[in-house]
Amino acid sequence: MVYLFQLRADNQREIMGSILKRQKLSEGQYDDRISKLPNSLIAQILSRLPTKYAVATSVLSTRWKQLWTSITSFDIDDRLLLCPHNKSSDPSLQRSFTSFVGRVLLHHVSCVQRFSLKCCQSYDPLLVNGWIADTLLRNVRELDLDFSIRMEHCTMLPQDLYTCRTLVVLKLKAYGDMNSVPTLVSLPSLRIQHLNCIRLDDDSINRFLFGCPVLEEPSMIECVGKNVSVINIVAPMLKSLFMHDCLFPYRRPPHGFERKIVLDTPTLLYLEINDSTEDGCYLVVNLHHLIRAEVYLYNTYFYDADGSALSKALTGLLKGISNVQFIHLGLSREV
Repeated sequence: MVYLFQLRADNQREIMGSILKRQKLSEGQYDDRISKLPNSLIAQILSRLPTKYAVATSVLSTRWKQLWTSITSFDIDDRLLLCPHNKSSDPSLQRSFTSFVGRVLLHHVSCVQRFSLKCCQSYDPLLVNGWIADTLLRNVRELDLDFSIRMEHCTMLPQDLYTCRTLVVLKLKAYGDMNSVPTLVSLPSLRIQHLNCIRLDDDSINRFLFGCPVLEEPSMIECVGKNVSVINIVAPMLKSLFMHDCLFPYRRPPHGFERKIVLDTPTLLYLEINDSTEDGCYLVVNLHHLIRAEVYLYNTYFYDADGSALSKALTGLLKGISNVQFIHLGLSREV
């Protein structure tokens, strides 16, 4: 009997304790487990947040005030700071954004693993140049730059970008010319390169590829200048290659203009082409080890009424990759 009373009393205390705990949680008295984590782990968590929110944690407490300065990944997007959208062109908001980025880089004390910068507004090229150069000095490994506005001058890209020894991933999207690629390009660690809407000439592409000895995955989307007739992709170490809309970018070229893209990539294993064939073709020189190819070719009836241009481009391309093991072929019309 005494044992039963003791058991009931223990159960009552457990029930009351559970009720009190739930009551404390409902009143806002909760167990702060995140603050009990070591600083290094908290810094890793903050590195996975947009930088705006990571910096905002500095107001939580004295301990959190400097934690964000140890983050290793920056994700800066002016759309998060220029809200509401209908006020995004307000000069004061743009000044607030540039001031924010400047303060963040000034107070950051660690090396940078990844720096992502997305701008939908136009800013002083010298400022943007300085932001990029600052990250290059901190042994950045991944650089992701997305400028949704037209890039009038390549001064936005510091020359040190082309000789960064730690850079492994480079993703660049902008609307402008990139013909000022320097003679010396030395990116010994670069393995992944994504270029989007950057108009390149033949020499620029070759200088880029020649300066990236371990490059494995280049991707080019609308990256060929409108007056370029021949593009030579000569890269002995490539494993994958993605080319979208490089034959027919922006607008129809002059009558009689024909563009050729020559592929000389002997170690290539995967090839993806998505392009128009109305005014150009792909010529294959060396793709002996190709395993998989995905080819999507299209044109319009207005420019190629009988489909002859598409047939010509397709025939030449298939001859060059005839040894491929797997192929997915998509065409805009019958040939």
